[in-house]
Amino acid sequence: MIGLYIRLSHADVDLSEEKLESNSVQNQKKLLHGFVKSRQEFANVECEEFVDDGYSGTDFNRPAFGELLEKIKSREINTVIVKDFSRFGRDYIESGEYIEKLFPILGVRFIAVNDGYDSNTSERNDNQNFEMVVKNIVNSFYSKDISLKIASADKMRQKNAMYLGGHRIYGFLKDPKDKHKVIVDPVASLVIRKIFELACDGKTTTQIANALNEEKVITPSQYLTQNKTVSGKNKAWDLKNISWDRSMIYHILENREYKGDYVGRKTKRTSPCSKKSVPTKKEEQIIIEHAHEAIVTDEEFELANQVITKLNKHKNTKDEIAYPLKGKVRCGNCNHVMRYYSRSKTDNYFSCGYNKPSDTGECCKDPISESVLSDIVYRGVVRYLELIDSADEKLQKIEQNNKKAGMDFSKQIECVDNKIQKLQNDKIHLYEDYAKDRSNREEYINRRSDVERQIHDLLAEKEVLNHKLSSYKSENYTQISSLKQAKDTLKPSENSDQPLTREMIEAFIDSVVIYDDTKLEIKFKFADEIAEVLKV
Repeated sequence: MIGLYIRLSHADVDLSEEKLESNSVQNQKKLLHGFVKSRQEFANVECEEFVDDGYSGTDFNRPAFGELLEKIKSREINTVIVKDFSRFGRDYIESGEYIEKLFPILGVRFIAVNDGYDSNTSERNDNQNFEMVVKNIVNSFYSKDISLKIASADKMRQKNAMYLGGHRIYGFLKDPKDKHKVIVDPVASLVIRKIFELACDGKTTTQIANALNEEKVITPSQYLTQNKTVSGKNKAWDLKNISWDRSMIYHILENREYKGDYVGRKTKRTSPCSKKSVPTKKEEQIIIEHAHEAIVTDEEFELANQVITKLNKHKNTKDEIAYPLKGKVRCGNCNHVMRYYSRSKTDNYFSCGYNKPSDTGECCKDPISESVLSDIVYRGVVRYLELIDSADEKLQKIEQNNKKAGMDFSKQIECVDNKIQKLQNDKIHLYEDYAKDRSNREEYINRRSDVERQIHDLLAEKEVLNHKLSSYKSENYTQISSLKQAKDTLKPSENSDQPLTREMIEAFIDSVVIYDDTKLEIKFKFADEIAEVLKV
């Protein structure tokens, strides 16, 4: 069976009218069927069409192309015919992988009609092969050039405050008179106004989100989906978030589009032809003030943001109290970080602020003194540092004993690498012989399979040698050496008023778990690794 592959990209609209018509789906079908009818060798051979309409040639992840490949692999299709190389693909490396490697192995004949290429004759025609490579490279650069032109055109539209893309942000609709402009959504804009009014009244983002949830106001994603502005397939958010949260409120309050400003170029492609986008910095965005109808005034926007910023600063100020065990002390029952209470006249202390019943009983209600806890942790750190010294000393001896054995394994690995490189060269020579008719296809496949089997065996042997080599160099060596270095730098001083420092806590301790007033556990970093070394 013959597979007729046809592709038309959205980027083709950038072509001239004459060229666009030439590449149209109907024109490609007519050309390919005419070619098949003109060749006596294809008489009475069944044809099947595979059409990718609206798919880029730089990406081979296309539905119809996938179907074509499946039928090739199942031996249903043994000939592929396209209008030209550009219709097959514009990535010259991946196109070459299919045309020069996969198709010959599967016994598939490939024909590009307008480029005069036929894989049945190209093996005996070096000039034809060279032309194919050049044309694929040109197609690749052409596609990148088109991508850059489209990006440049989009940027010019954005500089003219023209909206692009499929949907508009919550609160606005497409202008029915001009799809590149927006009008205020009479329903969603009421919610936006309410959010700004609550913020101006001094409500926090969490309080605003809770108020909307209590009133059962649906979220932007739900609203836009219900109104068919976006679908489940192309939405830019997760519909599982069916309730408002503080981050959603914050993003609305900081979006200057609600005060009538146009904000373009919010994202950019990582490279030409790439589908991956990344957020742009604010200074790189295109901002045009008062470009469309606003939902809130400039004054309301500024006031709401000032209030939110002030509340956040106040919240951050409360958290700025510094103490060595900050964030490390946890309740042994509920696993929450215990709250720190600072007192000017009495000793500071830790206490669980949840007091919820758990499987092991009530949370720790009794406070524990900071000075008492710090003294216990300090004595634990001193003992821990002694173990680090012992482990480091033992590791040094192990490394010295294993150094010679490790060098032997390194030499064996180098020898295996040399053998693999030689076989890789042999594999290239086999293909060259096959391409120049010095060997037939069956002989080429058999000899190549034998070489690949030898390479596979050598790679397995190398993996075993690498494993043996790594076992001679302790996996814990780097970690414990780092701890030793930190220990020498941060060694506690018994004469200091504050022997336990924040730096020491960060370097050596994961957490301090309080179960009750008689039991606590200090979880040290790499404690298991140290214990393992000391057992050796």
